[in-house]
Amino acid sequence: MKDELVRLVLNDRHRSKMVVAAIGSAVPCLGKAELLQNMEVTTEPGNKKAIKELEDAKAILVDEPVTSHNRVYTVQNAEAIAAFLNPFIEDVAKTTLK
Repeated sequence: MKDELVRLVLNDRHRSKMVVAAIGSAVPCLGKAELLQNMEVTTEPGNKKAIKELEDAKAILVDEPVTSHNRVYTVQNAEAIAAFLNPFIEDVAKTTLK
């Protein structure tokens, strides 16, 4: 039930032209919301569960600190937050809904 609610909220926010993001082991939530198909994404290196869920979501895994495409951000881990913040804030500033 809770997973379905998270999936619906993420999908709705993205369809509403909002920016969505996930960090580390939370990245598969974006895949469950069907936002990562055929998109380059990142997650925690060595996190076998997250990697499997992303492969199941048809995402393309890359070893990068941050990925972004069409208002969807994936962040490898907490160490990559500094590289993520400014581009994320800039994208949020461009949206009409906050």
